[in-house]
Amino acid sequence: MIRIVFALLLLLASAAVFAAEVKTVRNAVYGRAGGHDLIMHITETDDGADFKPAMVCIHGGGFSAGDAESMVPWAGEMAKLGFKCFSIEYRLAGEALWPAQTEDCKTAVRYIRANAKKYGIDPNRIGAFGHSAGGTLACMLGVMKPGKYEGEAHPAVSSVVQGVINYCGRETFTEGAGPRLLDTLFGKAAEGREERIKAASPLTNVSRASAPHLLIHGDADDVVSYRLGEPYRDALRAWGVRCDWLLVEGGWHIIDNYDVWQDIGRFCREVFWKEAAR
Repeated sequence: MIRIVFALLLLLASAAVFAAEVKTVRNAVYGRAGGHDLIMHITETDDGADFKPAMVCIHGGGFSAGDAESMVPWAGEMAKLGFKCFSIEYRLAGEALWPAQTEDCKTAVRYIRANAKKYGIDPNRIGAFGHSAGGTLACMLGVMKPGKYEGEAHPAVSSVVQGVINYCGRETFTEGAGPRLLDTLFGKAAEGREERIKAASPLTNVSRASAPHLLIHGDADDVVSYRLGEPYRDALRAWGVRCDWLLVEGGWHIIDNYDVWQDIGRFCREVFWKEAAR
């Protein structure tokens, strides 16, 4: 009888978790740059849990378009996995050239970590998830060494993340990037441009200290070729860094013919909750 009651209690608890409403608080300010506030939307399940891992969600748009709102649906899915999610805006290339975008993302991580108690998150479990251009920026958070392109706020707080999920974002600018993208992001001035392009490429920043990665690509993606990710995957693995590789047959830049969330969930459980791989 006791076992039956206990089992029923477990079922009720599980049902409560699954029934928990996903809620979003919009337009929280995480920093200031370019003379204006930088905002983020905060998404989580209303399950009463505290000390959650955090996930910084970074939008795409070719570095020249998009906004934090477009990541809220993605953040909702991440929230169902147990994260408190922060969908951030960053300065677009039309406002500021690189490294402004990386600086803003690092500022967001530092702000969230500095305010871990306020937001009820674990400062030692912060990840980065991004689509397209946001995936590139997520990779940069995962590989760039501390001290570079940090911005000014909370200088004593780390911008390091503990895991990266790149959904169809390019892993390098040194290959496969057209002149329009390069001009938009790095400017047309020749002096120092090649060095900036190299410095902005996740591939050239890989080291032993890089965070675990999940790289998701579709083999039919004609916006960002999956082949750009193969050297990055190999470089991470060569340094002994975990890099899960998901290549979806027939998948485009937004993959709708395969449930990527089963792979994302497994990666997150093993990296952020340290569950043993099955």
